[in-house]
Amino acid sequence: MAGQPHSHPPGTLGADNRTALVVGHDRFPESDHALAVALDLARRLQAFVHVVHAVSLDDFPIDSDSDDWEQQAANVLDEQRRTVERLLAGIVPRWR
Repeated sequence: MAGQPHSHPPGTLGADNRTALVVGHDRFPESDHALAVALDLARRLQAFVHVVHAVSLDDFPIDSDSDDWEQQAANVLDEQRRTVERLLAGIVPRWR
């Protein structure tokens, strides 16, 4: 789709001489803004966008002794993924 950011298959960065932007995303609202800016820039440059999330201890629940600690952590990370999916919906035709 012309004029739209694209996802980029792993291992092929630079194979077609297209610009690729990397943007970090976490659970804070500033990350949503950074992603929006990156998508706008990618659209103008006809570039690929890579959204990166490095998991930190802030992503995990405080009580590690809780019986459902792993499930709580998975839920937090799933919610963050859904946020990125929502922000990319209708903008990026295909992404992983």
